[in-house]
Amino acid sequence: MADNLDFKNLIGLEAWQEIQNNFSAVTQIPMRTVDLKGKPLTKPSGVPHLCSDYIAGFPHLLKACSSCMPTFLGGNEQVDSHLSYSCFLGLRNFIAALRIDQYTPLAYVIIGPVVLINYKPKSYYEKIAADLNLNINDLYSAVTDVKLSSFNSMLSVVELIQDVGNYLIKAAYKTFETQIGTGNLQLDKLNRLLQVFLDVAFQVSGADSGSIMLLDKTSKELSILTSKGIEKEIIKNSRIKFGEGISGTVAKENTPILINDRISHNRIKSYLNRPGLKTSMVLPIRVKEDVLGVINLNTSQGSQIAFSPNDLKIMDRLVDLVSVALH
Repeated sequence: MADNLDFKNLIGLEAWQEIQNNFSAVTQIPMRTVDLKGKPLTKPSGVPHLCSDYIAGFPHLLKACSSCMPTFLGGNEQVDSHLSYSCFLGLRNFIAALRIDQYTPLAYVIIGPVVLINYKPKSYYEKIAADLNLNINDLYSAVTDVKLSSFNSMLSVVELIQDVGNYLIKAAYKTFETQIGTGNLQLDKLNRLLQVFLDVAFQVSGADSGSIMLLDKTSKELSILTSKGIEKEIIKNSRIKFGEGISGTVAKENTPILINDRISHNRIKSYLNRPGLKTSMVLPIRVKEDVLGVINLNTSQGSQIAFSPNDLKIMDRLVDLVSVALH
């Protein structure tokens, strides 16, 4: 392996900054990328008010934040088995390692801070505020502005960022080494990326059921690669012709579709027998202009969530991020 290859010249910091910005915008979780010594490679994305405005107004807080990194990146914090750590305010950060192989990290994405599960009561911060000479009301207001997330959601986001980043690194290195494209990417790695993608799509959208279907170019049929909330018998027998049904139509036209009580499309009206479903989003998964398959996301009639045009835009951005890796 060439010693002069690093994250910067393999991926390009401008390109990765855009990917990081989009990931942060879709997930609403702060992110930044650092090198192997903890030095910034990108500007932080999605910085919460706590970090961008509140802490920035107190030099002693800025000093505390500057050392809020894992020890292996030059900071003072200990990481757990999930490569996560807490800051001095009790907020959690997660680390995604971007690697060229299992032994060679090139960069790390710091994902956070977030609040896990529930905000702590104001009383939790009273001693912190007193020790740091801060107004408790201002501090608590800034802390409760930080994104609330579940532990599993964060692990899914970490996985997807790692998979996308690692795909890009390995494809770029392969091109550098052999001057060939990404056609030899292994199928099992592709499957893993798409499975993690579905997990994150569920976390972001609040879907109850859904699937990713891949297009067989030979048979011109879509079949389910991975799914959540769908019966095994349906998965086994699901085969949809290219251009037929809702998924087949989306694949053929390479255009996402939102289905709810207020929105219908003439080209799919004959397929709208959907007992038990409240809203759906169906989006093509593209490799450049070539459709690889589709992602289906649904909410049930009992769900409090109803997909909107804005949800469709957010999910389309997430699909685009995965497509970057597949390119």
